[in-house]
Amino acid sequence: MFDALLALGNEGPVAVVIDEFPYLVRANPALPSILQNAIAPRRAEREGSRSRLLLCGSAMSFMGTLLAGNAPLRGRAGLELVVPTLDYQLSAQFWNVTDPALAIKVHAIVGGTPAYRREFVRDDTPAGAGDFDNWRPAAVLQRRGLHRRTRRRG
Repeated sequence: MFDALLALGNEGPVAVVIDEFPYLVRANPALPSILQNAIAPRRAEREGSRSRLLLCGSAMSFMGTLLAGNAPLRGRAGLELVVPTLDYQLSAQFWNVTDPALAIKVHAIVGGTPAYRREFVRDDTPAGAGDFDNWRPAAVLQRRGLHRRTRRRG
């Protein structure tokens, strides 16, 4: 599988993105070793490939172990990028909230995680300070909303 994905770069630059890699490894714990073999420096079929592999995952503790110690992928990464959550001010900007009190309430719920705006509340933002009490149950507490996120982690 990885060989086929990486071979896509034989014709030109290709970004191969594997999101939520920790969940895939939970299903198949051998994946990091399989990937190590696929990206081994001396693999002849990889010499002409211009593929770039991006492994993503929200399980920070797991992602941190992928490149540490004697892990199979140690020394194989060109970059390790941790994307932090937005701070209070950036979160207010991202959610397009100008009222400071409302910004604090929204940040207290979404915690500065950009994906929540699109993935869980589908760009539904409070129209103003007076709309927060309606927005919270309508957008955040719906079945498709953030309450699903808390159950998935348990």
